[in-house]
Amino acid sequence: MKEIDRSPIVLADGFVLEVEFIAQSVERVNNKFRQLKLKTKKMALNVFEVIDFRMISGLIGEALVSDMSDNHKGLERNPNIDGYPDLLNASKPKYRLDIERWKAGDLKAFIKYPYGGIEIKNTFGTKKAKTNLAQGQTRLGKINSKLDWKAHHRYTNNLLALFSDFIDGCPQIVAVMFSDSLSESDWKEKQNPRENSTMTSFSVIEQSGWEKLRSGMRLCRDDPRYLSFFGLEASR
Repeated sequence: MKEIDRSPIVLADGFVLEVEFIAQSVERVNNKFRQLKLKTKKMALNVFEVIDFRMISGLIGEALVSDMSDNHKGLERNPNIDGYPDLLNASKPKYRLDIERWKAGDLKAFIKYPYGGIEIKNTFGTKKAKTNLAQGQTRLGKINSKLDWKAHHRYTNNLLALFSDFIDGCPQIVAVMFSDSLSESDWKEKQNPRENSTMTSFSVIEQSGWEKLRSGMRLCRDDPRYLSFFGLEASR
């Protein structure tokens, strides 16, 4: 991954997360997916062709959440599946004490964790209209220029936004963006799922939110195709 902006992520209470750490975590996650593809290939099965596409996208975000929380003492995975944010700021003794207390008896406290943290969301981009695109195919060139992320809350902020693509049939994180200036107006009105749908309600990032995230680009795959997608220059 190429570092586009080395500016660290700094939360309101002063907690600092370095871009180098994020890059290392992304590489570990990407490597795990590559290894998974190789192992299942030996069984004449490409697991990424049979798993539901939405599940793969969610799995990438969850894998990064797990890796970052496992390797940074100041971050902890949100124990509530419906909680916000995904990564809890656990950098101070008081935060950790409260986290352990709430884990023991009040998981509702994690629905909107009071000490902040980092939300992580992944997207593969939205396919262009009238474009044929099979699962497992590289999506670059066949998706809209605006990337879309979905959130359950219009107050979603401190967002580490991932863009992934299939490379040689394997999902890989190819870009990482961050914004701590998202507001409710940067998310569309919440959309409710169709009747009998298994999806939950969600809102999609507005053009204004996309521009904030794109301007907060931290990492991008060092490949002219992906750098060009974001209007960035390739390494010389």
